[in-house]
Amino acid sequence: MSRVEEVQTAQVSPPDVRGPTSPWPASIFAAGVASLGAVLGGTLLLQLGYAIGGGSLTATCVSEGLVKNQAVGARGVCNIITALKSGSETALLGAGLVLGVG
Repeated sequence: MSRVEEVQTAQVSPPDVRGPTSPWPASIFAAGVASLGAVLGGTLLLQLGYAIGGGSLTATCVSEGLVKNQAVGARGVCNIITALKSGSETALLGAGLVLGVG
């Protein structure tokens, strides 16, 4: 005679996989946040610092032919470019690169 075996029923609800995040993914996420913060936030703060500080036309801008009060916004553009070419901006981009890749 044939033997009848019990049929196992499928689980009604999905398994509970919620739990604490392991340290490795959390550290990768934190490094990504720090990387974006260094590049985007640092650049924004650096630009604001140069804008608030005002300053006059730099020697580089004068050598390019900009004259104060001749072109509207020349000093602002000069400050933006000077901030982007600064060593501080290079350090911020380097920190973002190291944190993002590392």
